[in-house]
Amino acid sequence: RSAYQIIKSIDPNALVLAPDASDYEDSVMADYTNRFLAAGGGNYADVITIHGYRHRPEDINSMVNAIREVMAANGQSAKPLWDTEGGWGLDSALPNLDEQAAFVARAYLLHASKGVERFYWYGWDGYNEADPPNSWGTLWHPRRGGIQKPGIAYREVYKWLVGATMTSNCA
Repeated sequence: RSAYQIIKSIDPNALVLAPDASDYEDSVMADYTNRFLAAGGGNYADVITIHGYRHRPEDINSMVNAIREVMAANGQSAKPLWDTEGGWGLDSALPNLDEQAAFVARAYLLHASKGVERFYWYGWDGYNEADPPNSWGTLWHPRRGGIQKPGIAYREVYKWLVGATMTSNCA
């Protein structure tokens, strides 16, 4: 509450984000968000947020549904929902560049389809020079010539989505 009031006193147009719910289990994320909102936290947040790490992009559907149910139950359904960090996780979990490119495209299209207003990929330059097995969501790789297939997929999906309107949800 204090941070919200201070931020808004300095810039009434600033957006204050709720804490990110993050877990691979929808029920854990929903419970975390519900506890925050039930305690009145929604009164001090302009945007509800999640971290959308999933093993499959299609799993975003059930996660968003669970969070939206909690938002509605707590009178917060009119607020935007943002995914402030997400991706496939460790590169070693999805080492094939074609599968990574497909993951990026599906993830962005599904987020848009579910009405998630913003989705931030983690991480464009996720390659970890000091510890390559701990590289995350790498779209650009300094040792492989820069932008990789998943980065190209990101660029193409960006062109499709910016300014576009979804006429129906993805199936």
